[in-house]
Amino acid sequence: MRLAARLLLGVVLALVLAAVLVPNDWIAAARAHWAWLNRPMIWIENLHSALNLFHLLLFALLGAVAALALPAWPARRIALALLLLGIATEVAQIWIPGRDPRVSDALIDLVAGLAGWALPTALRAGWRRRDRAAIPDR
Repeated sequence: MRLAARLLLGVVLALVLAAVLVPNDWIAAARAHWAWLNRPMIWIENLHSALNLFHLLLFALLGAVAALALPAWPARRIALALLLLGIATEVAQIWIPGRDPRVSDALIDLVAGLAGWALPTALRAGWRRRDRAAIPDR
């Protein structure tokens, strides 16, 4: 099970990197070619949020999958990894046509990733408490 979770983490990480590092004209071409990709992007864009919802959704998913794939990692290690990834992708956008690096995106990456990580972590802790409570004392 852990191997499958780690493979999924690799796939999600690749998705995140592709989404935040490809040039805008590639994204436009993909949206024109694949209607299934264009529909959710239009929905997110129509929300007119001050936050970058693409980063929020992608990094929340990344954090959740990281919690499943790396259950022994403490919050500080996850936070550091998310922060470094967010900073690295924003710095890399300096050289990518049509992309604009933003400090706010790196912060969204950190917060959304930690929120995504916290949900399965809290659920797992609750299940453990429930299981311990169900075991009769000897």
